Amino acid sequence: MIVIGEKINATRKSVRQALLDKNMDFLQQLCKEQEGAGADYIDVNVGTGQENAGSNSEADAMRWLVKGLEEVTDKPLCIDSDTPAVIEAGVAACTKAVPMINSVNGSAARLKAILPLAAKYSSPVIALAMEDGGIPATSNERVNSCKKILEAAMKEGVPNERIYFDPLVLPLSTGEHQGQLTLDTLALLKGILKGTKSVVGLSNISFGLPRRGLINGAFLTMAIGAGLDAVILDPTNKKLVSSLRAAEVVAGKDRRCRRYLKAHSNGVLAD
Repeated sequence: MIVIGEKINATRKSVRQALLDKNMDFLQQLCKEQEGAGADYIDVNVGTGQENAGSNSEADAMRWLVKGLEEVTDKPLCIDSDTPAVIEAGVAACTKAVPMINSVNGSAARLKAILPLAAKYSSPVIALAMEDGGIPATSNERVNSCKKILEAAMKEGVPNERIYFDPLVLPLSTGEHQGQLTLDTLALLKGILKGTKSVVGLSNISFGLPRRGLINGAFLTMAIGAGLDAVILDPTNKKLVSSLRAAEVVAGKDRRCRRYLKAHSNGVLAD
């Protein structure tokens, strides 16, 4: 299971303020904490939402942040933005490891802007199961969007093994069927789009509900059973990581229980 650390995201108030204040020490510490907790990638999102922040200033912020994070980690970064120019700035700034791109979807404009970057930099890319019309309501429609993305990626020279399809997690607070819909989509993707991988942004599932960790852990366990390959989460959350490692063992995805035993030895697991 690939773990993508979610904490350096400007939607979080503390990160947004650190970006505005150019507080690199704070951001580097977040990076080191996530790496120390076992993250395989560090997600990087600099979209502060400030009215005076355009794509140019966000691109500058992304280059500044990538440079600073590479001073303290050798882990690959996951360059996360709604703006293609910001993604390009971040990917081009990476010098230590091949970054992941977050993200592309099935809209013609997004495919045209993002897939050439993934091909040029040999980057894995997160692909959202949606198009211009928004998030499809059914599993089959989401899979059809993924098929479109896969066809475009293959034409652009991005191999299927570098594509991580996100079946899209909507909050259970918007409808109790949302969790099962995502799991059904995940299972369909694994069965139909052979060779591709899958990823979810975990925390979306519990938005608006109390005791969110309980929901997140339960959903993560079920998603791993359905074939999940990667997850965006807080790797410093011991209970969540414990659920992940235990679920890998039960699903037969941890050869000789090595990752579970290593996590136990390192004191990562929580009862």
